[in-house]
Amino acid sequence: ADKLRARIGAVVDLFRIESTEVAFEAVDLEACFRDAVDLLRDEVAHSGAEVSVGPLPMASGGPLLIGQLAQNLLINALKYRHPERQPLVRVAAFDAGPQMVGVRVSDNGLGIPREQRERVFELFHRLRADSALGGSGLGLALCERVVTQHGGRIWVEDGDAGGAALLFTLPRGRRGRAPE
Repeated sequence: ADKLRARIGAVVDLFRIESTEVAFEAVDLEACFRDAVDLLRDEVAHSGAEVSVGPLPMASGGPLLIGQLAQNLLINALKYRHPERQPLVRVAAFDAGPQMVGVRVSDNGLGIPREQRERVFELFHRLRADSALGGSGLGLALCERVVTQHGGRIWVEDGDAGGAALLFTLPRGRRGRAPE
């Protein structure tokens, strides 16, 4: 019942994201990630993780949606930690060109095999069938929807020490409607 309730809640979240028109405004990405770390402080403490958020740029978008994106990416990094080492999560900016800002969320966890990197953004796709990890199979699908709705893109690369890195771009400094 709890799994079904979580899955239904995630589907509702997905529908809400897809049906919401983004009113673009200035968004402090660093504050979004620091707020997400604060919201997840119990999970961070329980996992023994070290989470660092470097200087991040200002973006343009919906603050609540981008906050959800930050939270989902951090939850994913904490959930899929490697059992034999202290979890390390690094959030840093990268150069995404003049129109976009880029953020890289990297961990030293279990990683994502190259052949699965596109599929992790599919609805209900679970990389690992381990039910002890919980989740709905929608976390990264939600992230992909938020980034796409903002006119950006999201992808997976190798992370730190065998982990995964999720990189995304968002528009820089615009207000108004979503990009076409």
